[in-house]
Amino acid sequence: MSAAPARAPRKAEGYLDRSRSLAESFLAVAPLLALYEIGIAISRSNTANGADVLLRRIFDLLGPVAGPLAWRVLLAVAFAAAAVEVLRRKYPIHRDLLILSVEGLAYGALLGPMALFLQAKLTPFFAIGGMPDQGIFLNAVHSIGAGVYEELLFRLGLLSALFALFRLNSAALDSSSWVAAGAAVVVSAVVFSGFHHWPSGEPFVLSTFVFRSIAGVLLGVLFILRGLGVAVYTHAAYDLLLVFR
Repeated sequence: MSAAPARAPRKAEGYLDRSRSLAESFLAVAPLLALYEIGIAISRSNTANGADVLLRRIFDLLGPVAGPLAWRVLLAVAFAAAAVEVLRRKYPIHRDLLILSVEGLAYGALLGPMALFLQAKLTPFFAIGGMPDQGIFLNAVHSIGAGVYEELLFRLGLLSALFALFRLNSAALDSSSWVAAGAAVVVSAVVFSGFHHWPSGEPFVLSTFVFRSIAGVLLGVLFILRGLGVAVYTHAAYDLLLVFR
């Protein structure tokens, strides 16, 4: 009986691979989530990021006590599982987090000009809506919350679900998974943009809707290529640059 062939040693994962992993992304997002929650508590604001409110309302269906508890437990379990996985794989999270945040800041600085450039090619409307003035501190807190919760909802949640749905049909249509990914990116970006104009949201302005849709496409592509953590930091960095410009 011949001996079983020895397994080839697993190739060491570099920063690009580690930062794309969901485990490292969750831990990278944790500081921003903490800053947002602390900022909301300190400001005692009655307003919160729309995606945050929507996610919490979904859990509120479980009841006024069980809903918030289930949401907190889900977050705790997700972060704990991420920490276990990062420790198991021996990722240098302290070093990767610094690089990831700088990478997100760089992409955030490019996001606005790139979206405006593409918008100018697609529509003659150039003005974009600004952030409502609630004071620098609260605007900064909401910018961080938008980066975290909107990426969790529209990229990790909606885009991933749409990709899985479209991929089921891509086999029947004999198309590649990239077609499914492209369709998921575009649809989730349009929903992301329209979400800001829902009842009690911003008044609908075509230029703003187009701009956010394009930004959503860019964030969707970034999510697929670089992972959740980089997409969150890019989104938050862009919004913070608007606050402190």
